[in-house]
Amino acid sequence: MTAYTIEQYKNAARKAKAAGNLKAAEELAQAGIALQNQGQQPEQEKDRSFLGAVRYGLDAPLENLAETADALGYKKTGDFLSNLTEAPENYDPASAAFINEGGSGFNFKELPRAAVEQAGQFAGSIASRAGGAAVGAAITGGNPLGAIVGGVAAPALFEGLQQLGGIANERARNNGREVPNREDWIGAITGASGTGILNAIAPN
Repeated sequence: MTAYTIEQYKNAARKAKAAGNLKAAEELAQAGIALQNQGQQPEQEKDRSFLGAVRYGLDAPLENLAETADALGYKKTGDFLSNLTEAPENYDPASAAFINEGGSGFNFKELPRAAVEQAGQFAGSIASRAGGAAVGAAITGGNPLGAIVGGVAAPALFEGLQQLGGIANERARNNGREVPNREDWIGAITGASGTGILNAIAPN
């Protein structure tokens, strides 16, 4: 079997499972676990390129939307969104370095790449805002208020849907369940709605 990193084993196992190849998925998952337990993950040079930042930034919202689709039972949609693009396995995110987690002040040399990492979120937010405003105006016969409401509601939905599946799954896991139940979804909708509205007003 080809030597992968732990993350590559996880991704390969997920894709094999999605394709219905459960035996291969199990073998890949076990290989990843064995590698992790042995502490033998091969060293890879970190990707700190702007191209990597673009791919990372585009992949993040798609993976979040895919998780929500999966949690809601739309497996094919989730797989489609997840496979549209893929972040480099060895990419080293700049956002955490920029805000200097665990330290004080900002690390401004990481700002350009950290800004590029937000490209996917901003593009999705802007596109949904424009589309929402157009739909709102059309529904209300060109009323500016309709455009304003649509211009806030659409990006709020875009942002909220990214949070919904993750929150529901986390609530389920915290309560010893693999699948979110009604209470998990109610809590997730409340949290995701608040986050979506805040991000629609001031993205990221």
